[in-house]
Parts: sequence; structure tokens; C-alpha cells
Amino acid sequence: MKKAAILIGVSISAALISLQAANAAIVSNGDFEGGGFSGWNVVVGSNTPSTNTAPVVIAYNQASGYPTGAFGESVPSPDGSGHGAYFSADGTGQNINQTVSLAANQQYTFSYQVYAPQNGLNNPFDANFQASIDGFLLPGSLGSVQSDLNPPGWVTYSATFTTGAAPVGLLTFSFTGLGVAAADVVLDNVTIAAVPEASTWAMMILGFFGMGFIAYRRKSARAFRFA
Repeated sequence: MKKAAILIGVSISAALISLQAANAAIVSNGDFEGGGFSGWNVVVGSNTPSTNTAPVVIAYNQASGYPTGAFGESVPSPDGSGHGAYFSADGTGQNINQTVSLAANQQYTFSYQVYAPQNGLNNPFDANFQASIDGFLLPGSLGSVQSDLNPPGWVTYSATFTTGAAPVGLLTFSFTGLGVAAADVVLDNVTIAAVPEASTWAMMILGFFGMGFIAYRRKSARAFRFA
């Protein structure tokens, strides 16, 4: 009985370790709380008009101007955190990107949150905001910020994808302001998490079932001895 309990405990631990290893730090600084754009590459468009502004990390719940805030509008936090990535360029394209290490032929869930400040929605020109991995557009990419994020409020986008043979990919968020002045976007909580394989879930379920069965056997044995 003791040996069986040890073996079941080992199987549960192995399954948990497998899940943790698959999900450990896939996206670096996806909540932008780690010191500006650390972990990200920032690319500003070469066709830069005088009104172009580079992506910055702003603080929530305060009404300062650019580059520490959204041009005087207070942006609420989506979850009590303190910072998000702010895109506000007019008439040009820019992006932030980072290389992520993914397992080959593995299913992943990709998620992020976006918010459009009202002052940007009031501008005469729209903007595009797109999420991609190795150039493949992910569901939730915004063809129209003024349509998809109006009225203001945090929106969560999530999609599931499966990798091919190459385990490394370029994660990119691209923003394009379509004129002067254009809509703005705040990005936060970027995550990529591995979807557990059926074998991992089966190992955990069997392990928990086994532990429950052992507990039941012990309880039954005690009841029999004291009867």
C-alpha cells in the first residue's frame, strides 16, 4: 500500500512538473511590469511624420501626458496591475516583438488584452492593431480600432494554435495609425500557455483516483478493525 501511494504521488508530481515546464516564461514581460519594454524589441516606422510617437509603457489610473500617460486620459487597470504598453503613432506603422521558444507540434493558447482610450477614439482617423506569430495573423487582430474597441473597455482576445516542426517563433504586435490624428491602443497581459496533452491529463486523473482509492481502503480497514 505504501509503495503504491509513493508511485501514485510520483506520477502526479511528474505530470505537474511537465505542465509547469511547458508553460514556464514563454512570453517575457508580457504584463509590462518588468521595467518598460524589457524582453521586447521596439520598431518605429521609418516614414515618421512630426506627430509620430514611439510605443511607451504608461502607468494606469493617472492623467499625465505622453510618454507616461495617454495624453491626459486616465486608463483603468484591467486587473489591479500598474502598467501597459501604449501605441499612439499617427500616419505610420510600428511594432513590438520578441522571440518565443515553443515546443514542436504542440498546441498553445495565446491571449492578450487591449483597450482604446476615448481621446483616441474621438480622433478623425482609425488605426489597425495586429497580433501575429511568424507573420501568421492570430484571431482577434483588429482591422478597425474605432469599431472593435468602441466604447472604451478592456477586451480579451484568445486563440489556440498548433506549432509545426520549428519550435521558435517571432511574436509581434503591430500598430498602424491611418492618419493624423489616429486612434490609440493600450496592450497588456500577453500570455502563451501550452495546452496539456491527453496523456498528461490522464496521468493526473489516474493519480488522483488512485490516491482516493488508497484513502478509501485505509478508512475501510480502520472501520473493520474497530467494528
